Amino acid sequence: MEWKDLSTTSANVLERCWGLYDDNPRSVYISIGEKFKVWDKEYIFTEENYNEIIEYVKDKKEIAVSRSGDKIIATGVGQFGSWLKKEE
Repeated sequence: MEWKDLSTTSANVLERCWGLYDDNPRSVYISIGEKFKVWDKEYIFTEENYNEIIEYVKDKKEIAVSRSGDKIIATGVGQFGSWLKKEE
């Protein structure tokens, strides 16, 4: 699965894994059924969004996702874009 395949809700949750004004990793805490706003539009995080995120991160090392019941934690691993740099 590629970034372009993610729903707006799933992509927004994953975008929150890094700071808005820096490249530092963060953790995002969200629950199934939780409502959140992006600008003036409201979204609800669903089981389908969770499954979509799991499918997206399956072969990617830059985001770690864990779950306990309905509570999900998505965490950025390393500074944003660091996985794009060539290893020397």
